[in-house]
Amino acid sequence: MPRNSPLAIFALLALLLSLATPAGAQDESAVFKQAKTDYAWLLEHPKAQKVPSNWQVLADRFARVYKSDPNGPLAPKAMYWTARIHSVAFFRFKQQSDLNEAVDLYRRLSKRFPKSPLADDAQFKIARLYEKTGDLKRAYVEYLRVTMNHPNGDMVAETRRRLDVLERELAPKPAQTGAKTNPGEASVAGGTAPDPKASTSPLISVTQVKHWSTPTYTRVVAALDRPVPYTANLLKSNLSVNKPRRLYVDLRGARLADSVKETVPIQDGLLLRARAGQFNPSTVRMVLDIKHLASYKVFTLDNPFRVVVDCFGKVVKGHAKTGKLKVHKVKRGRAQQDPPELGLAAALGLKLRRIVLDPGHGGKDQGCSHGRLKEKDITLDIALRTAPILAKTLGC
Repeated sequence: MPRNSPLAIFALLALLLSLATPAGAQDESAVFKQAKTDYAWLLEHPKAQKVPSNWQVLADRFARVYKSDPNGPLAPKAMYWTARIHSVAFFRFKQQSDLNEAVDLYRRLSKRFPKSPLADDAQFKIARLYEKTGDLKRAYVEYLRVTMNHPNGDMVAETRRRLDVLERELAPKPAQTGAKTNPGEASVAGGTAPDPKASTSPLISVTQVKHWSTPTYTRVVAALDRPVPYTANLLKSNLSVNKPRRLYVDLRGARLADSVKETVPIQDGLLLRARAGQFNPSTVRMVLDIKHLASYKVFTLDNPFRVVVDCFGKVVKGHAKTGKLKVHKVKRGRAQQDPPELGLAAALGLKLRRIVLDPGHGGKDQGCSHGRLKEKDITLDIALRTAPILAKTLGC
């Protein structure tokens, strides 16, 4: 066998990998460090890179690290490197399974370890993979997830640059009429002049602004065609110009549909009204005029995409006749409490008919394990025990 043949190089790599003891038998950091060393070796040998098994062996090495301790300190790094190996292998060998594995691992990392410094990197990698494979619409949505789920991450600046590029790529192309126009002169078809306020970017429509109210809880929802990035801020009252305390949410890359009312009266004791308007050509601003507010949180829901503002009032503690109010102060922004004294269904006036329980784990991701006990079995058992209780107490 020639000394530098691919098979010889593969045999050498296999020998190097076989010298390392499995993750369960030695320190995980040593296994992780050795796997990175093997990756560097592979990058220095172009012929070895042409052997698919070399990449799979490396991916398996990193995978063993996080599988041996799914919640350990090295788990996020090991998942990231496993996904990275699969993504590189995909572009080299064009196997769809490698792409699927890379996306799945990056997404699990981002969701399972949201506080990890790699969480935003993983979400960015998902978007980048879709962009490189030509699925620009999917990539645009995944980039938006970076700005929405990791607004303080170090990938936000680069993400916004990619969003700007994709907005230009996805913008509708002007119709080709065959008629020549002078520079600066607009082409008019059918006698209708183009709207000078129209944006060249694919703006997302805000199709509805609605609310639900109780004496201690109000939810305001902006419904959109597709996901958009947003920011929220709380403004102090300015009585000199008759302006109450206000909470506003800016929806970037959006336009207000003609059917949406610009002012929605609320007057429920917490909020006076909700107002929506086109703040600038590419931003819709939703403003909540506040009467009394203890805390609030802003988040998104999918299918369809909605930006939700939950406002919480003062909660009465003890006997109602005492008249004493106790306020639970929550940090501005994302309050971590449920609507007080009311379940969400009651607060929204819904008549629930079906509740879906998703135990999580299963398939390749079985969760943590101890002996023969697996996390996926525990979560399934809890769901099976919970279902009849909900059915009996709620009639669902």
